[in-house]
Amino acid sequence: MLATLALTLVALFALPQRGLSKPFEPEPTGIRRDLSYFIVAFVIATASLFIPSGMLWPRIVVCVVLVAVYVYYVVETVRGSGQLVEAGHGTSADGPLWLCRIGLPSRNVIAVLQAAIALALIIGGARGFVWGIEHFADLVGFPVLVMSLILIPVATEMPEKINSILWIRRGRDTLAFGNITGAMVFQGTLLPAFGVFLDSWQPRADILTAVGLTIACSLWMWWRVRNRQLSPMHMGVNGAAYLVFLILVFAISI
Repeated sequence: MLATLALTLVALFALPQRGLSKPFEPEPTGIRRDLSYFIVAFVIATASLFIPSGMLWPRIVVCVVLVAVYVYYVVETVRGSGQLVEAGHGTSADGPLWLCRIGLPSRNVIAVLQAAIALALIIGGARGFVWGIEHFADLVGFPVLVMSLILIPVATEMPEKINSILWIRRGRDTLAFGNITGAMVFQGTLLPAFGVFLDSWQPRADILTAVGLTIACSLWMWWRVRNRQLSPMHMGVNGAAYLVFLILVFAISI
């Protein structure tokens, strides 16, 4: 969903200002780093699909490797971010904090407080969205497969990815793309690590289809960012991949 739908929505909301061909200009080193770590980790997680359920130690090794990849990624990202700020790639807010607009002083503790409130609202909103999706699915009789592959990912991820849409409309390309690619690394390392350790995975056709499309779209994005040729038109490939995914999932579930 992140590698296809979320990126497609970013492109769609950028169309009124940029058209089809005007390139995005995210800071390339961070986006390439995110995508590189994600692709490597996701390939490792995919390989774990073929580990027999009775073999515990190989699954533990995969789990440890995925966690280690994420920890190393965080260290590299923090180090790289510091260098970018020193090189003049820092960002500033468009206006004062909401809490400051109601009279509170502009201090670090207020910024932390507003971030905590925003996080709580995101979590609460996502929880409410999931609850609504589950009840809606029960009413209309959605198959479990459709729930797990389509509805739940959208319900849990898209509320937070609205940030990327807001940023892209403000011309903050690095923040818009980094919000998505950074989440991809998290989703491709820590969450599969828990899944590999706690449950046996099966290389079913629907899962392999989703994995294949995800890796293909990620490689496509990595290539476009590397060549500094990423525009809304190029991200149409990601949207087409999501449509293919929807068609295949519904075909399998019927």
